[in-house]
Amino acid sequence: MEKHYRRCSKSLIEREIDDECVIVDTLSGNVHQFNAAAACIWRNLEDDMDILSLAGVLHKNFRVDMDAAIADAETCVKQLCDLGLIEVC
Repeated sequence: MEKHYRRCSKSLIEREIDDECVIVDTLSGNVHQFNAAAACIWRNLEDDMDILSLAGVLHKNFRVDMDAAIADAETCVKQLCDLGLIEVC
């Protein structure tokens, strides 16, 4: 069964600037800036999503081939998990 991911229920402040996104973690004081692809993934993590679904969003929005979209989604999700911004649900 494919893992699903969602945003952590931390105190996060989010601001969108053009296609990018800035997240402030009010608990740690860390600031994270996401490029357009990471911001796209972040926006779609409002709902529980798996890697293939996230890759499909990247494939559709950025017109990259599906293999590249899967690799990008996996990398981004791992980084977001490592930062404690998302979790497996």
